[in-house]
Amino acid sequence: MEFYNDEVRFLTILFEKYFTAMVERENIEATKAVAASLTELDEMRSTLEERLYSVDKQVGTLAAKGDLTEQETMVARNDYQLLEDDLAAFVQKFRALKSTVFQLTERIAKTERAKHLISE
Repeated sequence: MEFYNDEVRFLTILFEKYFTAMVERENIEATKAVAASLTELDEMRSTLEERLYSVDKQVGTLAAKGDLTEQETMVARNDYQLLEDDLAAFVQKFRALKSTVFQLTERIAKTERAKHLISE
Protein backbone atom coordinates (compact mmCIF):
# COMPACT_ATOMS: atom_id res chain seq x y z
CA MET A 1 0.00 0.00 0.00
CA GLU A 2 2.93 2.33 0.61
CA PHE A 3 3.81 2.14 -3.10
CA TYR A 4 0.30 3.20 -4.08
CA ASN A 5 0.34 5.96 -1.48
CA ASP A 6 3.51 7.36 -3.09
CA GLU A 7 2.14 6.94 -6.60
CA VAL A 8 -1.18 8.68 -5.85
CA ARG A 9 0.68 11.50 -4.10
CA PHE A 10 3.03 11.86 -7.12
CA LEU A 11 0.16 11.94 -9.63
CA THR A 12 -1.72 14.48 -7.52
CA ILE A 13 1.31 16.78 -7.25
CA LEU A 14 2.07 16.40 -10.95
CA PHE A 15 -1.49 17.17 -11.81
CA GLU A 16 -1.97 20.11 -9.43
CA LYS A 17 1.37 21.86 -9.95
CA TYR A 18 1.97 21.45 -13.64
CA PHE A 19 -1.24 20.96 -15.53
CA THR A 20 -4.15 22.78 -13.96
CA ALA A 21 -2.68 26.16 -14.90
CA MET A 22 -1.96 25.10 -18.49
CA VAL A 23 -5.33 23.61 -19.26
CA GLU A 24 -7.17 24.92 -22.28
CA ARG A 25 -10.94 25.00 -22.39
CA GLU A 26 -11.17 21.75 -24.37
CA ASN A 27 -9.33 19.90 -21.61
CA ILE A 28 -11.11 21.37 -18.59
CA GLU A 29 -13.74 18.64 -18.26
CA ALA A 30 -11.17 15.87 -18.54
CA THR A 31 -9.00 17.67 -15.99
CA LYS A 32 -11.88 17.99 -13.52
CA ALA A 33 -12.71 14.31 -13.94
CA VAL A 34 -9.11 13.29 -13.30
CA ALA A 35 -8.90 15.51 -10.21
CA ALA A 36 -12.07 13.95 -8.81
CA SER A 37 -10.80 10.46 -9.60
CA LEU A 38 -7.47 11.16 -7.88
CA THR A 39 -9.31 12.26 -4.74
CA GLU A 40 -11.57 9.20 -4.86
CA LEU A 41 -8.60 6.88 -5.41
CA ASP A 42 -6.70 8.37 -2.48
CA GLU A 43 -9.74 7.91 -0.21
CA MET A 44 -10.08 4.32 -1.44
CA ARG A 45 -6.39 3.71 -0.72
CA SER A 46 -6.72 5.12 2.78
CA THR A 47 -9.76 2.93 3.52
CA LEU A 48 -7.98 -0.16 2.19
CA GLU A 49 -4.95 0.60 4.32
CA GLU A 50 -7.15 0.81 7.43
CA ARG A 51 -8.91 -2.44 6.52
CA LEU A 52 -5.59 -4.17 5.88
CA TYR A 53 -4.39 -3.16 9.33
CA SER A 54 -7.68 -4.35 10.86
CA VAL A 55 -7.62 -7.73 9.10
CA ASP A 56 -3.96 -8.20 10.00
CA LYS A 57 -4.77 -7.48 13.64
CA GLN A 58 -7.75 -9.86 13.51
CA VAL A 59 -5.60 -12.66 12.07
CA GLY A 60 -2.96 -12.06 14.74
CA THR A 61 -5.57 -12.23 17.48
CA LEU A 62 -7.07 -15.43 16.07
CA ALA A 63 -3.64 -17.00 15.64
CA ALA A 64 -2.77 -16.22 19.25
CA LYS A 65 -6.03 -17.80 20.36
CA GLY A 66 -5.02 -21.08 18.79
CA ASP A 67 -8.00 -23.38 18.36
CA LEU A 68 -10.57 -21.64 16.14
CA THR A 69 -14.21 -22.47 15.68
CA GLU A 70 -15.47 -23.13 12.19
CA GLN A 71 -17.42 -19.86 12.30
CA GLU A 72 -14.32 -17.85 13.28
CA THR A 73 -12.37 -19.45 10.45
CA MET A 74 -15.13 -18.66 7.93
CA VAL A 75 -15.44 -15.03 9.10
CA ALA A 76 -11.66 -14.52 8.85
CA ARG A 77 -11.52 -16.09 5.39
CA ASN A 78 -14.48 -14.01 4.22
CA ASP A 79 -12.95 -10.77 5.55
CA TYR A 80 -9.64 -11.59 3.89
CA GLN A 81 -11.31 -12.48 0.58
CA LEU A 82 -13.32 -9.23 0.56
CA LEU A 83 -10.16 -7.26 1.25
CA GLU A 84 -8.31 -9.10 -1.52
CA ASP A 85 -11.16 -8.41 -3.98
CA ASP A 86 -11.29 -4.73 -3.04
CA LEU A 87 -7.51 -4.43 -3.34
CA ALA A 88 -7.64 -5.95 -6.83
CA ALA A 89 -10.38 -3.47 -7.80
CA PHE A 90 -8.25 -0.62 -6.42
CA VAL A 91 -5.21 -1.71 -8.45
CA GLN A 92 -7.35 -1.91 -11.59
CA LYS A 93 -8.75 1.60 -11.00
CA PHE A 94 -5.27 2.90 -10.20
CA ARG A 95 -3.80 1.56 -13.45
CA ALA A 96 -6.67 2.97 -15.50
CA LEU A 97 -6.37 6.39 -13.86
CA LYS A 98 -2.59 6.44 -14.25
CA SER A 99 -3.03 5.72 -17.95
CA THR A 100 -5.62 8.50 -18.21
CA VAL A 101 -3.32 10.98 -16.45
CA PHE A 102 -0.47 10.18 -18.83
CA GLN A 103 -2.73 10.41 -21.90
CA LEU A 104 -4.08 13.77 -20.73
CA THR A 105 -0.54 14.94 -19.96
CA GLU A 106 0.58 13.96 -23.44
CA ARG A 107 -2.38 15.75 -25.04
CA ILE A 108 -1.76 18.93 -23.02
CA ALA A 109 1.99 18.82 -23.75
CA LYS A 110 1.30 18.50 -27.49
CA THR A 111 -1.14 21.42 -27.33
CA GLU A 112 1.39 23.57 -25.47
CA ARG A 113 4.19 22.58 -27.87
CA ALA A 114 2.01 23.47 -30.88
CA LYS A 115 1.09 26.84 -29.35
CA HIS A 116 4.76 27.53 -28.67
CA LEU A 117 5.76 26.69 -32.26
CA ILE A 118 3.00 28.86 -33.68
CA SER A 119 3.95 31.86 -31.53
CA GLU A 120 7.60 31.78 -32.69
